[in-house]
Amino acid sequence: MKKILVLSDIHFPTNLKNFPMGKISKYINDVDIIFGLGDYDSPLGLDYLYCFDKEVFAVSGNMDDYSVKQNLSAILTVNIEELNIGLIHGWGAPFGLRDKIRNSFSNVDVICYGHTHSPYLKKENEIFFLIQAVYVEENQVLEF
Repeated sequence: MKKILVLSDIHFPTNLKNFPMGKISKYINDVDIIFGLGDYDSPLGLDYLYCFDKEVFAVSGNMDDYSVKQNLSAILTVNIEELNIGLIHGWGAPFGLRDKIRNSFSNVDVICYGHTHSPYLKKENEIFFLIQAVYVEENQVLEF
């Protein structure tokens, strides 16, 4: 079974002065794939995801630099081990966000998204919703 590290809202260097390489590195040996769910803010924040020598699937977020948005789709669907997984960042107010996100996809089993800065895992209307499994803040890692 493939293991996936889900990251979102790193906001480097806007909110974080240093990329949290050490904090992410402690998880990286146990995973096969990285999902980047946007709001890296800068191209460098995105580039760091590729330093770990893992397969990376990434989408852009609402706060990303124009050059990041130019190079990444805002929505991506990937198939991993017979699961269709939708990747998206999210936008706007949190109220009704999952409904807006759900309507962005067809035929997915799981939707991974960010934007809210809060971990979440729940099945709604036959779709699992997952917000970042690991959320990195300045001095802590919140695991889900």
